[in-house]
Amino acid sequence: MLDRNALERALLLGIVRDHNWEVLILNNINKEYFTYANHKLYDYIESYVTDSKYPELAVIGYEFQIDDESMRQYTEISDLNALCEALKKDYMKSKVQYEVSLLNEYSDLMETDPVQYVEKIGDIYNDLKLLGHHNKSVDLFKDIEQVAKIDPSDVISTGFKELDEKLVGWKRGEELVIVVGRTGQGKSWMGLKFAMSAAIKGERVGIYSGEMSTQQLQERILCCAKQNYTDSQEQALQFVKDHNLFIRVLTQKELRRRANVDDIEEMIIRDKLTMLVVDQLSLVEDKNYRPGNPIRFQYGNISDDLYSLSIKYDLPVILLVQSNRQGINAQNAPELENIAESDAVAQNATRVISMRNENGILTLKIIKNRYGSSDLVQKYEVDYGINKYKPIREVRSEISSIKKAKARQIFGGGGMTF
Repeated sequence: MLDRNALERALLLGIVRDHNWEVLILNNINKEYFTYANHKLYDYIESYVTDSKYPELAVIGYEFQIDDESMRQYTEISDLNALCEALKKDYMKSKVQYEVSLLNEYSDLMETDPVQYVEKIGDIYNDLKLLGHHNKSVDLFKDIEQVAKIDPSDVISTGFKELDEKLVGWKRGEELVIVVGRTGQGKSWMGLKFAMSAAIKGERVGIYSGEMSTQQLQERILCCAKQNYTDSQEQALQFVKDHNLFIRVLTQKELRRRANVDDIEEMIIRDKLTMLVVDQLSLVEDKNYRPGNPIRFQYGNISDDLYSLSIKYDLPVILLVQSNRQGINAQNAPELENIAESDAVAQNATRVISMRNENGILTLKIIKNRYGSSDLVQKYEVDYGINKYKPIREVRSEISSIKKAKARQIFGGGGMTF
């Protein structure tokens, strides 16, 4: 069995023998994997490769004082990939040992400065989680028939028949849905509608709310559970119990601060979530924040990280977003350019649904759909007392619906929107 120095030299000299520097690239091995004693040899060979050449083994033997017998032993191993695997394992082992030693070194901080200790643990975790990571390309046409269209048997219903007809449903993974609207248009209610509908179907749903407490969310979810406006709180509670709904919530009150994507990822892992609702973008902290970073950069980072969570854990992420000033002043539902502070948010999204609520009539408009057409405009008569949405099929019925909505507001059926 080769020691570390012999292993590194056998690999580097084998690369010269076979003219195969590419084996390092394909195995994601760089200079960091080699001990300091062999850095000069690595640099020497790389300087030749940069000029599309390889040095002679005899010259290397002379320059680095490698005798003929040692050179023979180093170069008699022909399997470079096996040497790469052995080097990676040895490197990972030494890296873990080093990081554990750092952890022991920082142990006094547990008593003197626990916050800094946690930060040090986070730094060590970030270093270790990349070990063994490989960037691999894939065949573009492999299993291409599976993505020709969304499989309707493997989606989560939106809870709206009209949206399901157009969108098929939320994809399990590679799905970041932006719901954009002005303040007071009912975005939070819409998020709960999506969450409740998924939970009724047996999904494990998580909600991060940056503006409401758990108790406020409980009050609203009971409204969503009412099947009729005359239902009591007890009947709504019984509906929730009968359906054994799985909905977990994370709020600022529990965290004592705004959540970042790491907090949200922990909830996904701990609760084995299959769907996530984030309310809202402006109340999530950018874990990559650096002093001076503009808000638009922070929002872009957050939405990118949330999309990555969707890919990593195969779940749809519904992100509620505030409209910018132009969207607030617009007479119609907001467009893509009205997403507050960031073009990157719209770019990261797979679907964007804008909403506008006027006189109790909610207009939903699909303004982006990566997986299909985006030409749906649907109006609903909304009763926020029970969070129910009645589709308006014909334009002429809208006037009647407006009258009904105003009557509910006057006689106590409207409720507030957030």
